[in-house]
Amino acid sequence: MNGDELTAFLGVIMLTRFGIAPRRVHAFIRDGASANGVATRNIKLVCNRSIDVICSSHTACLAGGKLNKLSVPLASEFVSKWSQMMSSSNIAKQEWKAMV
Repeated sequence: MNGDELTAFLGVIMLTRFGIAPRRVHAFIRDGASANGVATRNIKLVCNRSIDVICSSHTACLAGGKLNKLSVPLASEFVSKWSQMMSSSNIAKQEWKAMV
């Protein structure tokens, strides 16, 4: 899915299916994929109160993956521990369930 297709998809899901008013959208949190950046820039034209936040976990994971390919073991270990911590956090899961 390219950025324009993702924009259309998000618009349908967010605005139509879930009925979220554009003025109530405060942020888009995403990974650094270029299609996500295009989609965020496009949809911010409608949701003009929102900000664009690149997720630090995704950034750390992507950077760690690149460093791992360069044989930097400390980075690989850090990313592995970070992923374990984030995926097993009951507090993070509870916060997500409360928002949804």
